[in-house]
Amino acid sequence: MKRHALLLVLAVLAAACGGGQDRGTIQQPLADKVLRGLCGTIAAAHHRTHVVARAEGRIGARDDDATRRRFPDRSLEFVVALEAEGVAHLGAVDRHDVDVTDVFHTDVQLGHRRLPGRHHLRARPSRTVGNVTTLIATGIAALLRCVHDELDRGNISAAQLAIGLEGDVIELHPFGTATEESRFAIFSATKAVTAMALLPHLADGSLDLTRPVAHYIPEFGRNGKGDVMVLQLLTMQGGFPQRIMDIHRWDTSEGRRDVFAEWTLEWPAGTRTQYHPSTAHWVIAELLETLNGRSYIDVVHERVVAPMGVGPLLGPDAATMPPVTVRVVGERPADVDGLVEVYGRPDLVPDVSVGPEALLRMNDPRIQCAAIPGGGGIATAADMVRVYQGFLPGRNPQLPAAWVADAVGTIRNASVSTSDGVPSNRTIAGYVSGSDGYHRHRWMPDAPRAFGHPGAGGQLCWVDPDSGLSFSFLHDSLHQDPRTEFHRADALHHALLAAVRT
Repeated sequence: MKRHALLLVLAVLAAACGGGQDRGTIQQPLADKVLRGLCGTIAAAHHRTHVVARAEGRIGARDDDATRRRFPDRSLEFVVALEAEGVAHLGAVDRHDVDVTDVFHTDVQLGHRRLPGRHHLRARPSRTVGNVTTLIATGIAALLRCVHDELDRGNISAAQLAIGLEGDVIELHPFGTATEESRFAIFSATKAVTAMALLPHLADGSLDLTRPVAHYIPEFGRNGKGDVMVLQLLTMQGGFPQRIMDIHRWDTSEGRRDVFAEWTLEWPAGTRTQYHPSTAHWVIAELLETLNGRSYIDVVHERVVAPMGVGPLLGPDAATMPPVTVRVVGERPADVDGLVEVYGRPDLVPDVSVGPEALLRMNDPRIQCAAIPGGGGIATAADMVRVYQGFLPGRNPQLPAAWVADAVGTIRNASVSTSDGVPSNRTIAGYVSGSDGYHRHRWMPDAPRAFGHPGAGGQLCWVDPDSGLSFSFLHDSLHQDPRTEFHRADALHHALLAAVRT
């Protein structure tokens, strides 16, 4: 049925407010509030920008056949939104599909503003948690535009963006050559996944953060490492960031322990904070095997990954579907002053300790199967937002809620890192954004309690306990100019948070 888009919205609200045998109604003042908000946001809209008016009320389904075909026979919360280019959404928040689709060929005239047809009014499921309403109507357009700009510049050729809420994926968008099923190397975003598997041992007392690592792995204590504590291992204060795990010995516990025995400290543990690209998490993996008597790959999967409905992220099972090929793009920056301009001070320019050559090794099937605990994960963006939903206390039944709260919220190391000149804000599992203005340098959003861990090349994974949202952006390209990834992450985070805070 063809009719004016705004009139149809009015009609829907009118049907909810009067006539028939309403099953739960919305009060007229609330309806007026929605319409005023709708008019105001349309009037202020910019080209291709989604705008939204929302209400905390409930709309009742009228007891007649025509209405019942359009709406489920139950009370529904609602969101009304209109895109400046002419796409309107009416979304129901009870997670049930709603059979409403109408097409309009008339222009929408609102005051002095004309929105040209063709218009679509669609009903889609929406969700509300606390002060966060689904992002289908606002913010997504800006997010997608950021990624498409990167595609146009050649900075990426395949990518996925996902948003999670209430334990599930509410937005998933592939780009370029990627599909929804494409898997990506997540690099250091693996670190938080591996570390979280230790939490049950902290809860039952079988692992003590204040004890030396050598108490659990005697071989590790050799060559002056006997005083390195478990907490220092988890918070990048261990003192052995650049030691090498021999590829020929990393696939057995005996081999790893032999390598640990050979390592020496680069400085006394606890006296300095510096990013450990892979060494610390090889030791964490060995702790998991020691405490459980079986493969750390299985432990990580059973405790952290599988409870959230996600398939293997580490090892041969994860590599049965190879990830999207990693590639290197761009040029190394020749202008150091340009880097300083972006990062703010010379000491804030990141020290890139892992070069492109090392990261390109993830294209080797043998490396994909190796289950490198600090950087070998293979996943979709949807996988990561589901896993990160499990980092909200009480969400993953395999992880003790109190220790999850600690892992995502208690800063155990705030000392300045020599890697990037920024206070570390390290928990026992990853980073906390914090409110000190350095969140961008941690590759985190401007949300004080957001928790996560990025991966090389600008892989983004985090969850915000305040909003309940988790976010992941994964892609295939490592840009040799760190400014590119820095600006991209900042733009994505800004677009998402702008939507949340509307």
